[in-house]
Amino acid sequence: RSTLFPYTTLFRSSIKEYLWQIKDMKRRVAEKQSEIDSMRNMLTSISVRTDDERVQSSSDPDKIGSMISDILDRESELKILVSGFLRKEKEIAKQIDSMENYRHREILHWRYVEGLTLENIAVNFMHITFRHATRLHGQALIEFEKKFGKNYK
Repeated sequence: RSTLFPYTTLFRSSIKEYLWQIKDMKRRVAEKQSEIDSMRNMLTSISVRTDDERVQSSSDPDKIGSMISDILDRESELKILVSGFLRKEKEIAKQIDSMENYRHREILHWRYVEGLTLENIAVNFMHITFRHATRLHGQALIEFEKKFGKNYK
């Protein structure tokens, strides 16, 4: 136990930061998609005046055109985010898959690639106690750090 302690305290946060990039990028993609969906909903609620009544012009005479342009800009941003997310997810999943210990690969994959909680992993996938899952997770982080730490520090 004493040999694990230095790694646990020194490197755990930087390893987790690196691995949590997947979750962070996935969240940013979802936020951008939600923003686009919201703008599309607003676009469908804009009414076009069809009668011959004279209406005072607004500050943006082509409101629909402007919104479509904004949506297209955001969709371009989304494509870039998705591309970066897929690249990072593939990179981290490949690193996890190359680890020696099967149980370490398993717990890191479910935790960081799938984004599951340790409680969920322990009970529903690994059929172990939460305490054992926590210990296994710590060991897996140490193995990951030893193998890949130099790549992201």
